[in-house]
Amino acid sequence: MKTYEVVCVRCQKTKWPYCAEPPLEYVCALCTSHSWKALRKTPKQGVIFKRFTELVWPFRVLADLEGFPYIPGKLGRIEFHDREKDELAVYTESSHTRMRLIKIPGIIRHQMGSDEFRFRFSLSVLPKVADVIRARKRRLMSGGRRFKAKAHRA
Repeated sequence: MKTYEVVCVRCQKTKWPYCAEPPLEYVCALCTSHSWKALRKTPKQGVIFKRFTELVWPFRVLADLEGFPYIPGKLGRIEFHDREKDELAVYTESSHTRMRLIKIPGIIRHQMGSDEFRFRFSLSVLPKVADVIRARKRRLMSGGRRFKAKAHRA
């Protein structure tokens, strides 16, 4: 059996051996998956990501498959809703979480489906909403651990 060495045209990684007749332009599975597309942010998405991260500082911010920022939580996720008003939205699929979110003053019902719920809220309500959906915060290093880490690197 004859094998061929092929190179992905996007990431330039070699896939070897390739047993079938190689195509003229080979694209590997990683480059065609959604995770590869999330790595490339448009300038608009980069600005939105930076602004969102600054607004919600202590919380961990990730990018979804389209490259837009969100705060992950165990019971839902927090996203940008309106950049001009600094309005955020929370999405959850849990009916118990929905009941707890409705009780928070300042939350506005935006969309409700049979098993999906989305609410809007202002930045001032963020800590209460984050507690309800159990949003993840960034891990911060204490002064002593930071000093040890710097000494270890040097």
